[in-house]
Amino acid sequence: FALLGSGCVPKIVRLHEAGDHEGVVSEAAKRKRPPKGKAARALAASLAALGKDERARSVLTYDFRHGGSVESLLDLADMELEQGSDGLAAAHYVRAVELEKTVVSKRPNAPAVCDLFRRRARAFLSVGEAMAADADMRRVFELCGVSSDASIAANDADLRAAIEPEADRLVRARQAFEPCADDCS
Repeated sequence: FALLGSGCVPKIVRLHEAGDHEGVVSEAAKRKRPPKGKAARALAASLAALGKDERARSVLTYDFRHGGSVESLLDLADMELEQGSDGLAAAHYVRAVELEKTVVSKRPNAPAVCDLFRRRARAFLSVGEAMAADADMRRVFELCGVSSDASIAANDADLRAAIEPEADRLVRARQAFEPCADDCS
């Protein structure tokens, strides 16, 4: 039975590579089980090409949750970033980095992901969430290092300089917090 299931994977991928998006969807619909791995990503890409973005997102989400494919999670994050769903994309990129540290930095859109984390760090700082802003800037440096563009590097340094004192203040405030002695009610 396992041999029968493995035969559909290359077919779905081949159909997608040939640009036969309708064929990919049709082939996937014939299967008893949803495609996994490369086939799931091919199906999602074909669905997106056909304008069925929500279905494509659900295919990638399912593949990540049931197959553990970090590549599917990254494709999902890429799709969300392209569609302007920055919050969802950032959450999915963070999860991918937590699972595999270097997986995002190897992708061609790593600079765009770093820009997303920079924007989110600024937004976090503007609402008093310096710890979250600090975490995002740490991700920027882990993923992309110091930018070779002098203006971006200078902006990053300015942002870090604005974040660090506020983050340090929050850390000291948490450390100074004394728990209730006996009864906290």
